[in-house]
Parts: sequence; C-alpha cells; structure tokens
Amino acid sequence: MENKHVDKVSEILKEVGKLVEQSPEENTVKLRQSIKDIQTLTQESGNKHLIFLSYFLGVFIEDVWSNIAMDASYKISDEDIGNILSYIGTNFIRIGENIERREYYKCYNDYINLLHKYLDDIKRLKAKVGE
Repeated sequence: MENKHVDKVSEILKEVGKLVEQSPEENTVKLRQSIKDIQTLTQESGNKHLIFLSYFLGVFIEDVWSNIAMDASYKISDEDIGNILSYIGTNFIRIGENIERREYYKCYNDYINLLHKYLDDIKRLKAKVGE
C-alpha cells in the first residue's frame, strides 16, 4: 500500500513539475491542485516522509500563491513570476525523482534550495519595486 502512495506522489510531482517548468503561468491552478492531491494521498499513507513533503509543499505553495497574487497587482513582471514558477517546476521534478527512488533524505536539499531561492527572489523583487 505504501509503495502505491509513494509512486503516485512521485508521478504527480514529476507531471506537474514538467507542466509548470514549460508553461509556468498557464499551470498555476494545476500546481495548487497537485498539492491538494498529494495531501489527500499522504493522509492515507502513514509514510512520515510523504507527510512532511505534503505539509512543506502545502505551506510553501500557499505562500507563493499569496505573494504572486499580491505582487501581480504591483510592478512585478510576468517574466519574474514565470521564472519563480519555472524553478518550482524544476524542483518538483527533482523531488519526484528522489521520492521515486525512495531517496527521501536527498529531498531535504531540494526543499532547502527551493525555499532559499524563493526567498532570495522575493527579496530581490521587493527591492525592485521599492518596498
């Protein structure tokens, strides 16, 4: 049963990662939906690594969503937003591949890099608009 959940979470991450990487702004809804799908799956799994992933990505994507929604009304370019989302897509693919191989601890670096780059991007964009 656990393998089924791990495989499905991996599949969701890789699939939505590719979509977001290729067409970031056209797939934001799919990005958010994928997190909801992962949260539903992990509730049943009992796998502590998937549960952590689910919580981390849930909080992370909500923060991204909030910032993008607010910043879109400011002077943030579509290109900047696309770059942030594309990087998220790339990391989702990487996380999905590590989960598929059951290399959960390699995901830790992916989580750190994802969050660190995002926070740097937000700081840079705030400076750009003069906040």
